[in-house]
Amino acid sequence: MRLSSLLTISTIFLSGLLWSQTPIETYFRLPLQSPSEMQKISKTVSIAKVEDNWIYAYANGKGMEKFQKYNIYYETLPHPNELFSTIMASSLEEVREWDYYPTYEQYVEMMYDFATNYPDICHLENIGYSIEGRELLFVKLSDNVTVEEDEPEFMYSAQMHGNEIIGFIMMLHLIDELLANYGIDPTITFLLDEVEIWINPLANPDGAYYGGDHTINGAIRSNANGVDLNRNFPDFVDGPHPDGYEWQPENIAMMDFISDHNFVLSSNIHSGAELVNYPWDTTPDLTADDDWWQMVSHTYADTVHFYSPGSYFDGYDDGISNGYAWYEADGTRQDYVTYYQSGREMTLELSNQQMLPANQLLDHWDYNHASFINYIKECLYGIHGHVLSESGEPLEATITIPGHDFDQSEVNSDPLHGNYHRLILPGTYDVLFESWGYQSELVPFVNVAENHASIVDVSLIPAPVFSFTGNIYDADSGDPIEGVLVELLDVPIDENFSNSEGHYQIDNVFEGNYTLHIFAEGYTAIIEDITVNEENTSMDYDLQPTSLLGFESGQLPTGWSLAGDAPWETNSDNSWEGMYSAKSGDIGDDQTSALLYIMDVPVADEISFYCKVACEDDDNDNYDYLYFAIDGVEQERWDGQVDWHLETYPVDAGLHTFSWVYSKDGSVSHYSDAGWIDGISLPYVPDVTDIVPGDVNFDLSVDVLDIVLVVSMILNNLDPSYEQFIAADLDEDEIITVLDIVILINMITG
Repeated sequence: MRLSSLLTISTIFLSGLLWSQTPIETYFRLPLQSPSEMQKISKTVSIAKVEDNWIYAYANGKGMEKFQKYNIYYETLPHPNELFSTIMASSLEEVREWDYYPTYEQYVEMMYDFATNYPDICHLENIGYSIEGRELLFVKLSDNVTVEEDEPEFMYSAQMHGNEIIGFIMMLHLIDELLANYGIDPTITFLLDEVEIWINPLANPDGAYYGGDHTINGAIRSNANGVDLNRNFPDFVDGPHPDGYEWQPENIAMMDFISDHNFVLSSNIHSGAELVNYPWDTTPDLTADDDWWQMVSHTYADTVHFYSPGSYFDGYDDGISNGYAWYEADGTRQDYVTYYQSGREMTLELSNQQMLPANQLLDHWDYNHASFINYIKECLYGIHGHVLSESGEPLEATITIPGHDFDQSEVNSDPLHGNYHRLILPGTYDVLFESWGYQSELVPFVNVAENHASIVDVSLIPAPVFSFTGNIYDADSGDPIEGVLVELLDVPIDENFSNSEGHYQIDNVFEGNYTLHIFAEGYTAIIEDITVNEENTSMDYDLQPTSLLGFESGQLPTGWSLAGDAPWETNSDNSWEGMYSAKSGDIGDDQTSALLYIMDVPVADEISFYCKVACEDDDNDNYDYLYFAIDGVEQERWDGQVDWHLETYPVDAGLHTFSWVYSKDGSVSHYSDAGWIDGISLPYVPDVTDIVPGDVNFDLSVDVLDIVLVVSMILNNLDPSYEQFIAADLDEDEIITVLDIVILINMITG
């Protein structure tokens, strides 16, 4: 359903009233849209939930301005904090009754008290600070809490959205229960003995305490910058900044922390719905372990159903949903952890009310506490073991299930202990172990039983070492090429350059599979997969000469200029040919990134290049796009997903500026949010060798000083170029005459 460009007076009035109260974000709803409209909306605003054919969403100022341009009917709603009021705890004793919310000071004091009161099994870690300087706190619970043990690591984290406050109290309550019952309750004791448990109750303290440290009544969804933290993580479909904002301090601290650990299983906790939401959020594609995720999610929900009224957790697929099937969300933490960190993370939504009244907290604890415990247990099932060397040293290895794993679903062993943990559905699997410098080992027919661990330990044998050699030749002349870069990508082996005979040699190459990269200026680069073994240690290559300008040196060519808010740079993630292309800079809202080249074109010709873009798709081409211009006049622009393709444009003789500009309007990002160019063919510039010897037609009107200039250059072993003639202020006829003289002198001097 759509409106005309004007909204009703009542909607405008209500919207204005809301901004006066909570200017950092607007809460509203709109009718459920088609999949294509949903995708567009999800790039502009932060969808909180989809319920009863309505989309409920938040938007900061820029996002709301962009959304209103779509002319989609919407209803502004009171912000949840306007409808919520609670009496805060007056002391830590009241907090521990678990039906009050703590002040910020009480929360911090409680976290520090956990570590003080249980020093043998609880360690407190500050991983950083929020924008407004509040602490980002984790506790670690373990039987040997000061030691990084040979155990799986597990993480709970809550309240990335500041006004979804139920998880905050649930996690404080869980920490208290685990600590108080260690050595008393067999299940809890077992978990702290076998698992390193990390819990962060409050990931967005600025949002939770937006109304001040003494109250949560003014809590908002976003952080103090108005950014939704659960749309602000790198996304494997939509690029490093899917929301168009720089990574926020809270998320940088979280990403650094996660990268320093090897979490086998984790969850982030929200409210606003009642379900388990599992990956992916960003794409309709399913993960390699979708069946496992459904099993684990149903286990959580089924346990909740046992302890709760029939109306709780009863929506969707009996309380669970694939993330994208619910609604698309880009830049979420569960996708980041699962794809980039080889972890397994799901999102818990624990209450239909975002801001749950304090008198309902104990009920929701009773519904979920057994599921909280059972979910931690999941990291002890599947396939576990150690990857060691023959001498018993732990190895950092990749563990893959052939025929099963894809989209980063393989896991890695911990380099400190060599332990690995592969969570997987019960069944029978082959397991492949690979580590740099060692021969791979495939263990077949590993049987995995339900709620059990199958232990598979391996000792890898060092791989044979070879020198990989060969020769590089010009494909046209057959002559050897000196100075050719030859390297094996993504391995710690030094690059090599061919000598005057075209010979190269890379030493200390372990037997195995590699990606070979060969590059020389003026030639088409080679990238290919090779296998190095006893039968294959030498390969020769013929390089094809090319006039196309690429970026295979890894640097932008000399003489090219940069402009805008962020520089273009070479990029090895995507190229039309070879290894490198030029990619637009990482820009934010209402910014540009420009690459320019200025040249004097001697005769009418053309310029061609290959380009690619991956950004927000807009029918009117007015938002994010890549465009090419000649002398500031736009020739063409591209947006959405446009793969590598050739573009060609005529160019008149004269001085011209060629520019490639990536432009971003603001508030929305999609895909990589960038443009690329590669394989550029510049207009023709005559060279001395282009004139046939003897085809000389002297024009004696040429200034003798110009001839002296050219002769002087030759005598000083300098090769005169077209640009140098232009600098000497010669017109086209004079240049031809001087070139004729150059040829004649070269013939005379041999």
